[in-house]
Amino acid sequence: MRKVLIILLLSIFSSIVNGQVQKGDVVLGANFGLMKQDADADILNYSYSNLILNFEYYVSDNVSLGFGPSLSSAKVLNDAFKINNNAWNFFVNYSFLSASGKTMPYVGVAYTLYNTKITSGDVLGAGEDLGDGLGIPIPGFGGGSNVDLETTYKRSVASLILGIKFFVTERINIDNKFTYGTVLNETIEFDIFGFAASMDGPADGNLLQFTVGFGYIIGRKGT
Repeated sequence: MRKVLIILLLSIFSSIVNGQVQKGDVVLGANFGLMKQDADADILNYSYSNLILNFEYYVSDNVSLGFGPSLSSAKVLNDAFKINNNAWNFFVNYSFLSASGKTMPYVGVAYTLYNTKITSGDVLGAGEDLGDGLGIPIPGFGGGSNVDLETTYKRSVASLILGIKFFVTERINIDNKFTYGTVLNETIEFDIFGFAASMDGPADGNLLQFTVGFGYIIGRKGT
């Protein structure tokens, strides 16, 4: 009787673990997030929502590699400027498998390449905001100036990840995570009145992000 009970418990535990992840699993995910960016330049101080898509592959039962695009937009400085963010995320996660099979905490690191485009047309009274926002002096702009502006910030960001996945079925999970990032380097390209220039900007800013989404295991090589 005792042997039967042990075998039964082992089979139950095995099925529970299979409800999480295993080496060879492929996961597709989508996350909707809220991000707050803190920087010295006024124009880079804002909050926005974004959509993140992920492709994740488990190289072992605990370690996964992944990548995916991120899209977002926002308006800042009293809606004078529109910001569009396009990014590519590359990450490595370590997952802690739980005996319950329902929750899976994880930690990770990420490297993100951001392409942030700031545009405006016919901005009224943008003199001080424009200079402060770009972090560069722009002489001759007073109140009531009309400005045609396009600026692109290209940045690389290193981040720490803390998350937890809740499994609702063997293949579907709800993914919740916090990400804290620091800007490593930055290049600024701008075009004002047809004058184009490029310069290295300060490695300035921290990004705090919370996302909620889902993941779906499309392949289970471990079973």
